[in-house]
Amino acid sequence: MTQSAGSSPPAPGKRPARLRRPTPQRGVTLIEMMIVVIIVGIIAAVAVPSFDNYFERQRVKRAAEDIYGLILQAKSEGPIRDEDMSVAVDTATWCVGFSDTAGCACAEAACTVDVAGTDVVQVVSGEDYPDVSISGLAGTTFNRLRGTASTAGAITVSSGSYSLEVQVSQDGRVRLCNPNGAGAGYEEC
Repeated sequence: MTQSAGSSPPAPGKRPARLRRPTPQRGVTLIEMMIVVIIVGIIAAVAVPSFDNYFERQRVKRAAEDIYGLILQAKSEGPIRDEDMSVAVDTATWCVGFSDTAGCACAEAACTVDVAGTDVVQVVSGEDYPDVSISGLAGTTFNRLRGTASTAGAITVSSGSYSLEVQVSQDGRVRLCNPNGAGAGYEEC
């Protein structure tokens, strides 16, 4: 190895200064890790109640929409089958069903409609919606010719502070609305 004039040879076991690379520090300190854990904990503590409210609101919304859809289906089946369709509501066991037989027992899956020779159960059950309750209208029958309802009223679907209503008018109009005013994407009742 040749050396240039005026430079001294490096000490044994050391590299010349111009060839040394700074070694970057790797890893995370304990303090940095603790700060990240604390921030994640604070975000989780703030977010959990929001998620609980969201899920509660969605359960009410899904249950009300399923009841609304079932009642609309009952109304539309009457003219097709040339039979009056009866909607049964059992608030004690939390079920809503319809059939061409008046007073069908939705809790016993007796609310059925004949489809191609097979009895098909037409029921929305509270088993599918934990912590959701229903109250109100006990049932109604839709006239096959006029589409009018024998009994007007509303089924209130609620959980906690959230509630929606499925309303049936005497002239057979079925609507889903929010009795508490704005929110949930439905107009006020």
